[in-house]
This record gives sequence, structure tokens and C-alpha cells, in this order.
Amino acid sequence: MFENRSIDVVIVSYNCKDSLIQCLESLEECRGAFDLRTIVVDNASSDETPDEIQLLFPLVTVIPGRENLGFSSGCNIGIAAGRAEFILLLNPDCVLDARDLQRLLECLRQDTKAACAAPQLMKGGQPSAPVYRAVVTLREFFAKMLFLDRVLVARADKALETPDASSVTNS
Repeated sequence: MFENRSIDVVIVSYNCKDSLIQCLESLEECRGAFDLRTIVVDNASSDETPDEIQLLFPLVTVIPGRENLGFSSGCNIGIAAGRAEFILLLNPDCVLDARDLQRLLECLRQDTKAACAAPQLMKGGQPSAPVYRAVVTLREFFAKMLFLDRVLVARADKALETPDASSVTNS
């Protein structure tokens, strides 16, 4: 077992009250096994999500937004409000099981170089298709940051263009 099971669960919501309630109910079942602090960052929902969540889940910290700042900004706001050793970024349409959460923590504890872990997604009791992302090299990173990737693609596109028939002359 873990000596520290402190986890901040950050959920960004926008007009998803019903699925968020199911998500939070699943987290309530995990509270016995973990020291969970749930933070819901609401992106200016019009379906009264913040009020309903605060009423039904008094232990959940709700941070209501005045405007929709998007998912990544919402995550950053929730992370800044946390204080636990681990952070779980959870979509509001997910249902979590304590065993799944324990497996994720075990992965992080076993590999001290690991910065994050992701679960296998299930839909209807079946594994979802895996999602892959290529590892970005340092060269690709700098090319993207300096917008060189766009310049090189534009040059390549221009080089591959077929010449206009009117501009071609026979010698």
C-alpha cells in the first residue's frame, strides 16, 4: 500500500451536469481508499452546473468561471488550486474505479522517471481503440516553436506545384 495517497482530481466542465454527477459519484466511492480532493473548474456553464454540484457534493471545490477559457486553461486553474502529491486530470464523462486509480499510482511509483500515466479507456465494457502520439524530437520541437515547420511545408508545397501550361515554353 502507499504511504501517501493524496490526489487532486481536476475536472473541467462546460454544460455537462448529468455526466459530471455520474463522474463525481464514482469518485465518492474512491474516497475510502484515497485522500481525494476534487476540484471542478466550470467554464461558464449555462445549465447551472456549479450550483448543482456544490449542492450535491459539498466536499467538491467548485471554481466557477465567468467565461469559457477552454480545457487547458481550466486544467491550469484546477492544478494551481491543488496541493496533493498527485494530480488526476479527469474528463467529466469518465467513471472511475478505485482499482484503476490504484494501478495508475502503482505505475507512477514504480518508475520514478515517469511524469504521467494514462489508463486504458473502456466503452461498453470493451477497450477503446488506442490513441498514439509520436514522440517529438528536439529538432521538431524547435521547428514548431519557431514556425519553421510552416515555412518548410509552404516551400515544399510551392516546389511541388505543377507549372501553369501557359508559362511553359518549348526550346
